[in-house]
Amino acid sequence: FYERQVAQRRSSEPDVQRSQEDRVAAELFKALNATPIRLEHLEGALQMAEMEGAPICKIGEEQEPWHLPRGLHRLAPLAAKHQRQLQKLRSRVEELLMTPTLELLDIPAEADGYEVAGSRRGFSDPSIEAARQVCERGLSVRLQDRTLYMRLGPRNDRDRDVAGHPASVLVTLRRDATLPEEQLTTDGNGCCFLPEGTEGIRVTLPNEPGLLPMNVSMCLLRRGWHREQLENDPQMLRALVLPGSGRCYLSLGGARSHFPSHGWQPAQLQLRLSSRLNVRCPYAGCTWTGHEGDLASHQLQCEEVRRIRRAVELRRNAARRDLWHLQVALSWCSEQSRSDLDMSIEHPCGKTVSYSHSQCLQCGAELDIDSTGAAGELALENITWPEAPPEGTYTVYVELFRGPKVSFHLLVQSNSGDNVRLFSHSSSFFDAGPRQVAATFQVTSSGIVFNPGACGLFRRAAYVSMLTRRLNSDVKAKASASSAKAEHWDMSTDSDGWCRIGRNQKSLRIAPPKALGFELCLPAEVLCEDLPKEVVFPQRPSGRINSRQW
Repeated sequence: FYERQVAQRRSSEPDVQRSQEDRVAAELFKALNATPIRLEHLEGALQMAEMEGAPICKIGEEQEPWHLPRGLHRLAPLAAKHQRQLQKLRSRVEELLMTPTLELLDIPAEADGYEVAGSRRGFSDPSIEAARQVCERGLSVRLQDRTLYMRLGPRNDRDRDVAGHPASVLVTLRRDATLPEEQLTTDGNGCCFLPEGTEGIRVTLPNEPGLLPMNVSMCLLRRGWHREQLENDPQMLRALVLPGSGRCYLSLGGARSHFPSHGWQPAQLQLRLSSRLNVRCPYAGCTWTGHEGDLASHQLQCEEVRRIRRAVELRRNAARRDLWHLQVALSWCSEQSRSDLDMSIEHPCGKTVSYSHSQCLQCGAELDIDSTGAAGELALENITWPEAPPEGTYTVYVELFRGPKVSFHLLVQSNSGDNVRLFSHSSSFFDAGPRQVAATFQVTSSGIVFNPGACGLFRRAAYVSMLTRRLNSDVKAKASASSAKAEHWDMSTDSDGWCRIGRNQKSLRIAPPKALGFELCLPAEVLCEDLPKEVVFPQRPSGRINSRQW
C-alpha cells in the first residue's frame, strides 16, 4: 500500500517527492551510520520519516537491508527497531543508576559494542557516561617524600605518577593518642604535606556528602599507589523533585552522578522521623503495609482468604477455574451438629441467584458450588460471574436453612486481585432472623466499592461515627493555613537536597515542597527500606466529600 501510494504521489509531483524522500532517507542513513550512534539524532530522523508517511513497523526487522537500495521504506523500519533497542538500554541504565548493582559494570562495554548491520558503531548517551563514571569511581592515594597525592577516578596503570584527576579533599591526621586531630586540605594539584609522626589519615570529600569518609593506613601508602573504593553513606538522605509533577525522588547516600537528571532538581523538604517499624505482609501477592501491632490480626485474615481460595479452586471444575471476573464465596464449619447455610445475591439484572435459581441467563452469574454443611468439615457456597458483571448494587443474603447458629466468612474478590474484602460474622448474626444481609457492594467502571454501613444496625452506626470523625478532621485540616505548617517537623534538607537522618529510622513523613505544582499536595509516608524510591504526593480533596470518596 505504501509503495502504491508513493508511486501515485511521484506520478503527480515526481521531482519534488523523490527529492524529499531521498533527503529523509539520507538523514536516516546518517543517523544509523554514525559512530557512535546518538539516540536523539535517530529520533529526530524518525520524526521526519513519519511526517513523510514511512512505515514505522516490524517490516524488514528480520534482516538488515544494507544490501538493498537505501530507500525510505527500507531504512525506516530498521531505524525504528534500533530506536526501541536503544531506548530499552537507556531505561535499564537509568534504573541501575538509581540502584547500582554488579550488572552496571557491563554497561560501558555493552554500549561500546553496539552493532548495526554487522558493523560495530557504539552507543553514546548521558546515562552511559554516568554509568562509566560510576564504574570508574575511586580514590587513589600515594605518599612520596612526606607528600600526599590524591587522584579521583580510574587508575592508569601505564602512568606511574598519575591516576585519575587531582582531588580536592579534606585530610584528617591522627598522630598520637595524646594530641588532637589535625585537618589539612589538598591544593589544586591534589597534594598536601604530612607532618612527622602521622599514624593514619581519614579522607573526606567535601563536595560529596553522600559518601563515607575513608580511613587509610600509612603502611599501605608507602607501597605506592593505593586505591580505595568510595562507599555510600546510608545515613544521608537526598531529595529531588520534578517541578509541576507532584513527585519526589528520595535516596540514601550516593555520589551526585548517581541521581536522575532530565529535569529533577534538589529540593528543601521538611521531614519527620519515626523509629516505629512499618512492616509488610509476608505472603506473596498481598500488598498490605502497616505497623507491627496490626500484623498479627492481618495475617489471620490473610490466611483465611487463602484458605477459602484454595478450597474454591479445588472444588471448581478445572476447565473453568480461571474463567471468572467476580466471585463471592461463603465458608463455614459445623462443629458437632450439621448447619446448612444458603447464600443468595440480588444484582442489577433484577433477579436473585440462589439454590433455587442457580443461574442468571442475562449476565451469566452461576451458583457453581453448593454445600449442605457436613459436621466437622469446611462447607462452601460460591457464586461466579464468568464475564464482566453489570454495574450497579449487589446485596448478599445469608440464610440459616437448618441446624444451630454458626459463624461464617464471606469473601468478595475480583479476578484482577485489586478488590478483595473478607467479611467475618459470628453466630449472633442470626439473632435478628434466619435471613440477613451479610454485605453490599457496588460494581463501577473503576472497580468494586464496598458499603460497610449495610451490615446490620451496629455496623451502620459505627460507619456513621467513623465518617463523622473523618469529616471533622478534614474541616480542621482546611481551617489551618497548611497541613505542613500544622504538623511538627524534626528537620529539613538543605538547598542541595541533603539531610542526615541518623541510624535506626524506619519511616519518614515528608511535607510537599513550596513549589509550583505542589499546592494541593499532602504529606507522604515512606519506608526507609524502600529507598531509593520515587514518591507521589497524595492530592488534597477539593469540593464536597461524600461517603463513597471516603
